[in-house]
Amino acid sequence: MSEEPTTPEPPPAPEPILDPTRAATPEPPRHSMFTVLLQFFLIPVGIVCACAAVFLGLRAIVGDAKTPDELLDEVGTGAVNRRWQAAFELSQLLSQENPPEIGPRFVDGAIAAFHAAEGDDKRIREFLALILGRTRDKRATKPLLEALPGADAQLRVNILLALGQLKDPAARDALLLALDDSGDAGVRKAALAGLSILPKEEAILERVRVHLTDPVADVKWNAALVLAALDDPSGADVLFEMLDRGLIQKQVMSAEEGGAEKDPTSGILRNAISASARLYQERFRKPYETLSTGDPDPGVRQFATEALQWLDSRK
Repeated sequence: MSEEPTTPEPPPAPEPILDPTRAATPEPPRHSMFTVLLQFFLIPVGIVCACAAVFLGLRAIVGDAKTPDELLDEVGTGAVNRRWQAAFELSQLLSQENPPEIGPRFVDGAIAAFHAAEGDDKRIREFLALILGRTRDKRATKPLLEALPGADAQLRVNILLALGQLKDPAARDALLLALDDSGDAGVRKAALAGLSILPKEEAILERVRVHLTDPVADVKWNAALVLAALDDPSGADVLFEMLDRGLIQKQVMSAEEGGAEKDPTSGILRNAISASARLYQERFRKPYETLSTGDPDPGVRQFATEALQWLDSRK
């Protein structure tokens, strides 16, 4: 007896393809919505992090790997320049796909270090905020919320990102308040990231929908991605626009000439394809077909092809 055909699961929350060379018809990528949104607004942190690239490369060559506890100790006791570098290394270590295990004592130490870093090199506290988020320990919510009112723009962004990662409903009101920040697009984007991970509720959806007409393009794009991740079709029109490479390129600049992987347009297209595929709307078929055969980025072509397969699976 032949097996009855099964209906495929909906595509996961949008995420850029990490390996464009993978097979043509695998399971669609399954990563968190939070990771998707990070690519849009962590550029300021990325610039700071670039300062440590050579240093970290040398450490990797000599094999001087440290545990989270050792790095956290250096954040508190190291020389001035070493302390922010250790904080950066620790934030990167905990952001890996399979980070090392940490215990309750580490979280206590990270919270203490976050408090102690007030008035110090601001980079230390910026990275410690990300570290607290990556612990996924809700004890970090209170100190992060307490630091939010007096934080500068970059620290606010990092705190909001951290609060999102903690998935603590106690941060809901702070995230919604940040979403209304008319003066800082980065803050609004970070708030969107955090709200996308909280439990779905109509009050949050309503506030996110407002930003589908945000004057800043990537805030508008992030709002559409968040809504799609929450299976709300309100951002479909924006997602349709995001499937047009020419239109996107008019609003963003390549990070570096040459190479689609360094072109933010490709990442935006991959996100838009994945997000729109969750909505199963036939209107997206034509853009998928165009991208699957004519886009210069093989990763975009790959994802568009998979999106067409998802559409066909619903026939």
